[in-house]
Amino acid sequence: MTKRDLQNLFELLEHGENQYCADCREKDPQWASVNIGVFICVNCSGIHRMLGVHISRVRSLRLDQWPEETVTYMSEKGNENVNTELERSIPPYYSKPNSSDPQVYREHFIHAKYERKEFAQPGGPTHYEEPLKEGILYKRGKKDKSFRPRLFILNTNEGTLKYFVKVDGKDPKHVIQLSRMHVFLAPDKINHSNGMQVSFSTVGNRSYRHIYLYCEDPKEAVDWYISLRAAAYNVIKTEQPELVVEDILCLLDRQHVKQGYMYKTGPKKTEPFRKRWFSLESRSLIYFLSPLVG
Repeated sequence: MTKRDLQNLFELLEHGENQYCADCREKDPQWASVNIGVFICVNCSGIHRMLGVHISRVRSLRLDQWPEETVTYMSEKGNENVNTELERSIPPYYSKPNSSDPQVYREHFIHAKYERKEFAQPGGPTHYEEPLKEGILYKRGKKDKSFRPRLFILNTNEGTLKYFVKVDGKDPKHVIQLSRMHVFLAPDKINHSNGMQVSFSTVGNRSYRHIYLYCEDPKEAVDWYISLRAAAYNVIKTEQPELVVEDILCLLDRQHVKQGYMYKTGPKKTEPFRKRWFSLESRSLIYFLSPLVG
């Protein structure tokens, strides 16, 4: 690699979308997939390695050698051209990850983009919008706090998410209306890499109840997450046809504007401050003894 090759390589990083990771938009990427032709950040480079060299060959901009023909190929491809091809049909409910999103979500997106090429075809993926989805998810118990397997059934025709204590049970333990549901990936909150939080309210009740779930398979966990978002998106779209895409996405994401610990005193001035988990939900500020209460 000549000094000129190295100069040409780093000049490419100054062009448009090459200034950001092709997969999560982290600024100043220092790695690349040399056979795909994209510049990526260090975190996404690790996921590219998981794809295997038959799909993506990863190289460091500073630590590896860059032959002239490889630099030329990167100039012909680049983030904008590749993303135009491989991200042409991302569904609105499947948000492209950012650098702060959970690892499991970024892995799912990168596999979908490069390995399964879900977004490259006109129309995009449709399997997230199947009318019926069922499977086993581990749910945290309200009393004993342990996670136990439960049967979940998502029925978009009914507009419901049901869960059953027993796989062969006839009556669901709970029926959640999709129009009153929000779903989030919450690996840090439940201390499981595939963790999710489903928040919902009942008619006439402004407060939200939360259930905490995980799936043993990371792909299946994110499949559930996206399928629930797709179902909720389509319910809102049907019930409020006047809304544009951006407005629907705001409704999907508006729950839990901010969460975190704060110290709160009791109703009496003599009571000490105690650490509590606060959640700003739409226009309500709610607090719990810990993140997993509620």
